[in-house]
Amino acid sequence: MQFDFGFAGVERPPRRVASRAKHAPSSAAQQFEFPGFDHLQEHSFYFAVVLDGSIAAIVDQVRRGIAERSGFEGVLDDPMHLHVTLLCLCRRSGKPLSIELEQAAVEAARSVRMSPFEVTLDRAMSFGKPGEQTSGRRPVVLKTHSGEALRALHERLHGGLERARIVGGRPYAFMPHVTLFQHAAPVEEVVPCIRWDVREFRLIHSLHGKSQHRVVASFPLRA
Repeated sequence: MQFDFGFAGVERPPRRVASRAKHAPSSAAQQFEFPGFDHLQEHSFYFAVVLDGSIAAIVDQVRRGIAERSGFEGVLDDPMHLHVTLLCLCRRSGKPLSIELEQAAVEAARSVRMSPFEVTLDRAMSFGKPGEQTSGRRPVVLKTHSGEALRALHERLHGGLERARIVGGRPYAFMPHVTLFQHAAPVEEVVPCIRWDVREFRLIHSLHGKSQHRVVASFPLRA
């Protein structure tokens, strides 16, 4: 059976500046409020490697330095939400995933076999062509010079989801990175190496514009 996402297009509300939580939210704050699934609520579902608390704090320090040097004056997201996206199931849909599809995605992810591995982040840059001038904002990200293990995890996860008929086709070109913030000014610099051990990945349900994230399931890495 091929799953049909069937997400109708939604009209996006105007972008607004809002403050972000500076500490991990309480269990009450993590509860979602979806009265009627109105069109102002935009749901995202994605698999990700989430930075743990100590590493997130280090990356946040680096992020703040980059933001200051580049003239960024916006609001930075909660460091507890910093992550490497492995694969998106849908982006900014007016409806959440069906329970059937959510459960199928969880079961497919549980089939992934891979040993824990180390990741090193060592470069900050803006996404886009070198020297490209733009009046719009672009993601400023941390990248790794060696992302083979993350690419392997992405490919194995894609394979599991494809066998479950949740995704189709070949895996897209995957560039492992941690998004720091969005900024119009170009950024490119070397940063002190940040290393951490990846021991699990997660399926996350987020509500765009409300800084709400629900961990649907966690998947420990094992050979």
